[in-house]
Amino acid sequence: MKIILSQGQGRIQLGQAGALLKESGIKVKYLTGWLPKKINPIIVNFLGKIVGRADLYKRLMVRQPVGLDDDDIISCSKSEFYLWFLIILVRLKLLKEDNALTWGWRYLGKETKKHIKDADIFHVRSGAGQGGAIEKAKKENMITIADHSIAHPISMKEYLIEEYKRFNQKYDLDPNSKFWTLVEKDCLDADYVLVNSDFVKNTFLDNGYREDIVKVIYFGVREDFVGLKTDWSFVKKDAVHLIFIGHFCFRKGARILIEAIKELNERGVSVVLDVLGIVDDLKIPDIPSNIVFHGIFLYDELKDHLKNSDLYVFPTFAEGSSRAAMEAMASGLPVITTENCGVPIVHDETGVIIPINNSMILADEIERLINDKMLREKIGRSASKLISEKYTWGIYKKNLVDFYELILDKKNDKK
Repeated sequence: MKIILSQGQGRIQLGQAGALLKESGIKVKYLTGWLPKKINPIIVNFLGKIVGRADLYKRLMVRQPVGLDDDDIISCSKSEFYLWFLIILVRLKLLKEDNALTWGWRYLGKETKKHIKDADIFHVRSGAGQGGAIEKAKKENMITIADHSIAHPISMKEYLIEEYKRFNQKYDLDPNSKFWTLVEKDCLDADYVLVNSDFVKNTFLDNGYREDIVKVIYFGVREDFVGLKTDWSFVKKDAVHLIFIGHFCFRKGARILIEAIKELNERGVSVVLDVLGIVDDLKIPDIPSNIVFHGIFLYDELKDHLKNSDLYVFPTFAEGSSRAAMEAMASGLPVITTENCGVPIVHDETGVIIPINNSMILADEIERLINDKMLREKIGRSASKLISEKYTWGIYKKNLVDFYELILDKKNDKK
């Protein structure tokens, strides 16, 4: 079996998938954005300042999956530089962002075309298959899979539009935009759509997709995250430490968290919220001083942050299946999130589920867990056990290989 994985710029999930597939003896070619291995990090970070990407070197080097050799990876730098040039034009107000993203990602697909050959399956992140990439794979008689790791864009708008209106912000995820039309075109053109949670699958079914072409495989968690916590007493005496990991933005419930922290402060509940990741300019006045922004972090630093926190809070409006939330579950850290987070939580068994857009209930549930050590321990232990038994990367690898074999068998049966 030969697989081509095309990630595009950004996330690293397909790179991890490639490393796992290689472990199974499958031949893998991994197409990704620029990997500046031989460039001084200072130069890369300087370029990042020009295009508005803080700590750019860190962002790019996480694209190098452990387990893939240089010969397995093709770095598509031209399309990345082209996209950055377009982003500069956007910042100069010479180009609309929607056009920049659309042209940049279409050029990415065009750049990858010459590498799409001699394989059985072309597995592409949705958005990176246009510019002729999926079309080329089909001409080469490959099965095509669009990998989509967030709710369908029409459903996302339903969940988020009121949040944007609240702050007079332009909704930048509109399903009718050129970019999101490009992303969905991959899902429509591919033979299969692979999603990372039942929540995402349901949003696709709600928007007219056939169930037989939408497959769910949850991403895995590294086994060294399992069982990091063995004591559910509070880690520090000064305050209960909450943690949020990811892009602190409207979609992920930033406003809800800020309001919940304000409410807890008014109740006299001593908490600190540590935010790890990029932070949007939310234009929310009077952000409490006990919300501490730590910025971008290296992935291997994450375990210490989870181990030294008391509760993981993530009141998101729409996800796919939050990797960070699943890692928190694996560690034994009690997780409070929404059903739209996509993670496999049973309320009060393996986590706490709250409704979207409700800061008061979030504050109530934080306080409830603070006051109930036995519940914190029960949830932490059960969540860690669940992840270790059903959602490791080894299990993801088996599920992915089984899926590949199934669709290849179906193809051969039709011959």
